[in-house]
Amino acid sequence: MQLRDLDLDGRTVTVRAGKAGKFGRVPLHAEAVRLLRRYLAEARCPTGLPAPGSEVERERLLGVVDATQTGRPFRVGISTRTIRHRFAVIAARAAARLRAAAQKEPRLDQAGTLLACADDLERASPHALRHSLAYRLLEDGASLAAVQRIMRHSRGEQTLRYATPNDRDLKDVIDRSGGV
Repeated sequence: MQLRDLDLDGRTVTVRAGKAGKFGRVPLHAEAVRLLRRYLAEARCPTGLPAPGSEVERERLLGVVDATQTGRPFRVGISTRTIRHRFAVIAARAAARLRAAAQKEPRLDQAGTLLACADDLERASPHALRHSLAYRLLEDGASLAAVQRIMRHSRGEQTLRYATPNDRDLKDVIDRSGGV
């Protein structure tokens, strides 16, 4: 994504080469817009947004602060591999905190929930977040058509797989039923 791909007022981002090379506009959550505005103001464009049509506007959106250099300069561009690595590091730290909290939790059911969340984090990936979003949208009542469009699936069958209950869903249904 490039700087010009953001439309924060319209709460969308243009994805030029997403999964399977698909092009499209994706809606952004209000919190994502808030965080992107902060990122732009504090890290990416502290002196202001570039002029429309400029070369700077075509630079990659994401970048990193180079902590190894004096003054910690901002470096434009970040690889998919780096994103996956940072994601894994952050997920591992969060999982470790959850495991530590589970050790201190006196209620076994709560400790079990914390450990299950830690396990989920250790298996998490950016792609798993995509799946999780589709699943949560459907769980929260979004239509299959809306989820298909948000996920930019070309076929409805791709979206239908998120409507199929998994093992955890089935266990939750049984638990909510009060058991026998």
